[in-house]
Amino acid sequence: MGVLTDLILGTKEELAAVDPEDVPINVLPGLDIKGTGLIELSTLYAIATGTAFDPALDSFPPVSGEESEDGPWVFRFPDELVEALSSATPADIKRIAMEWSQTEELQQSGWPEAEVAQRLSEMSAFALKARAAAKPVHVWTSL
Repeated sequence: MGVLTDLILGTKEELAAVDPEDVPINVLPGLDIKGTGLIELSTLYAIATGTAFDPALDSFPPVSGEESEDGPWVFRFPDELVEALSSATPADIKRIAMEWSQTEELQQSGWPEAEVAQRLSEMSAFALKARAAAKPVHVWTSL
């Protein structure tokens, strides 16, 4: 069984209004980032913002309080990472993707650098949508 992970564009209230039997990406604007968990996102945050990894991990605060063993779990996606991704140039994306693909977490997952760059480009475009909508981004994950 794999872990489902999505970026969701919406407020905490909009997420809370989603039927618990549904997946938020089916109701709210979102981006499927399966295979990219909080550890991987924290390493991305550290690379994109120049922050050390330990504080980066704390940059994704939990939003929901009623999780089960299988989730779902909802975390706030840091505004600083939205800003870094939305303002990244193609050269920045290439550099960040190269660094991110060399992290232990992505190496263990076996992601080729081209796939990492593609995921990062999609996340950058989603961050631009978030800025244009002036709405927060959340990480929704479940088993």
